[in-house]
Amino acid sequence: MKKFVLLLLFGWLIFSLQPSFSLEAQNQDKIDDIVAKNIQAAGGKDKLSKIKNYAFTAMDQRFFLSADGKMKIISGKAPAVSEIILVNKEKVVRNCFNNITEYPLLLKASYEVMAKLRSGFFTLINFKESLAYEGLKKFGARQYHVLKVNQDPLETKFFIDPDTYTLKRLVLKGLHPERVHYEVNHDFGPYQQFDSILLPSSWFLSQVGTRGKHYEISDVKFNLDLPPDFFSSLELNIGQVDIKPGLIKGNIVDFRLARNNRLTIETNITLDCLEQANIPHRSLLILKIADTQLEVKVFPDRPPREELKPGVIFMMPHIENKNLIVYILSSGYDHLAETLQPLLPLELTLKQEKNPDFLL
Repeated sequence: MKKFVLLLLFGWLIFSLQPSFSLEAQNQDKIDDIVAKNIQAAGGKDKLSKIKNYAFTAMDQRFFLSADGKMKIISGKAPAVSEIILVNKEKVVRNCFNNITEYPLLLKASYEVMAKLRSGFFTLINFKESLAYEGLKKFGARQYHVLKVNQDPLETKFFIDPDTYTLKRLVLKGLHPERVHYEVNHDFGPYQQFDSILLPSSWFLSQVGTRGKHYEISDVKFNLDLPPDFFSSLELNIGQVDIKPGLIKGNIVDFRLARNNRLTIETNITLDCLEQANIPHRSLLILKIADTQLEVKVFPDRPPREELKPGVIFMMPHIENKNLIVYILSSGYDHLAETLQPLLPLELTLKQEKNPDFLL
């Protein structure tokens, strides 16, 4: 009798769990089908497996991806390199003007997702073991297959076009340690062939509470001949800074001439360099670049509104990177813009005020 009851209970348990097992199997079959078609859309597993690394340029940055999931982002006007971000399976490290930092957990997780996505040619190939299927959901005027990956502290959702099986949208959600909501969206533009590999031609990045940025992909190269330590090296190329009392010698790392002919010149000099040279904030300096000398005023942060007049020349640190930038609010320096190039030397000298002679 006892055996009969046990068999009855076992049979009931199997019968009751069968629908859930069946649904789970159906979902996994759906996931496998979507992932397979998504990989095929990019070029197919065989073709992708022959690419050991590749690179592309977007928004003045050069992105390098390896087949094993590493990512290196280089910023700077070539040959100058002012910033490097390295992403591997252990950590995310940033070297900006030789200030090396590690990203906190939430930002680290976001970069790790992007490294997996980009190294997998913007497909789900590197996520296929941990995906959950949420069904068809509407975004804009169309419906998309939505797949999700949960990896504390980040939730990642992929919106896959049901016709082309390319990735249309990526959503990253999480909470900052201060319990502040974090949400970043990537909306991918039209896909195009790059050496027979299908990649998005652009993406639009938007974060809740901030302005969006549009990234256009160009100069795509596959199977580059990279040094063995390329995906671990944090070495920059920003020139040297020599400091003496009242004198700093450095280099230009970037420059831009705006439509209104206002010129900005980024340097490899930081606020710390001013302190080491005993140059007080708000001092008048003589800036020498090639055959041009300019009188500039240096500020520790954004100058007061009354200082920002047409014709003014001043220096202030970059909001994030802390390197000093020269702002020339004048249209009379086209000749200087024509001589500028990355790593060109410059000098900053504290202007000596002359004491007036008094007749006794």
